[in-house]
Amino acid sequence: MPTLLIHGGNDAHVHYELSEMLDKKLDAYQVKHLLLGLPWATHGCEYSLNGPSGQLAKYTIERFVHVVTR
Repeated sequence: MPTLLIHGGNDAHVHYELSEMLDKKLDAYQVKHLLLGLPWATHGCEYSLNGPSGQLAKYTIERFVHVVTR
């Protein structure tokens, strides 16, 4: 199943390294996926769609869905 990971590098609740580990596992199993790492972002950074994280998340989600549903 295609997987999109969006993770902030300053997330105080979930360590960014966990998404990196999942990214590597998905690679190993040849699962279509994308890790969008936002180095400045915190947990729930995309909550506001008007902010920079929200804008990047929205664009990435739209593109990802478009690519994996072809």
